[in-house]
Parts: sequence; C-alpha cells; structure tokens
Amino acid sequence: MAIRKANAGGSAKSIAQVTGETIERDRLRSEIDRLRQEVGTLTQRLEDANDQRVADAERRQVEIDHLEDTVRRLRTELDEARRPWLARLWRK
Repeated sequence: MAIRKANAGGSAKSIAQVTGETIERDRLRSEIDRLRQEVGTLTQRLEDANDQRVADAERRQVEIDHLEDTVRRLRTELDEARRPWLARLWRK
C-alpha cells in the first residue's frame, strides 16, 4: 500500500509538472506569436519608409530635371542674345 501511495503521489506531481510545462509552453508560444506580429509590423513600417524615401527621391529628381531644363533653356536664350545679329533685333 505504501508503494501505491508513493506512486499516486508521484503521478500527481508528474501531472502538475506536465501541466506547468504545458502552461509555460503555451505562454512562450503566445509570446513568440506576439513577437512575430511585432516583427511583421516593424517590417511593414520599414518597407513603407523605404517606399516613401524612393517616392521622395523620384520627386526630387523630377524637380532637378525640370530645373536643369530651365537652366539649359535660359543659357540658350542668353547665348542667342549675345550674338551680334540677334542683339540688334532685341534692341529694336
């Protein structure tokens, strides 16, 4: 009988350990899921920031191209204005 009581006590302890381990495993899985979700959110924010940076760079490049075109056009006008025959036309 004493052996049965020891086994029963040992079984109860084993069940408690298993239950505790299961609870801890579930808690860890939940924490891992939360961290995965956080990583996903941060990854999305990084991708959004990169997309915005690319869009900003493209907009700046369009502005630069426009300004360079304006400078070329103005230089051409200035060169034409410096030509003697055209300068006379401008004076008239």
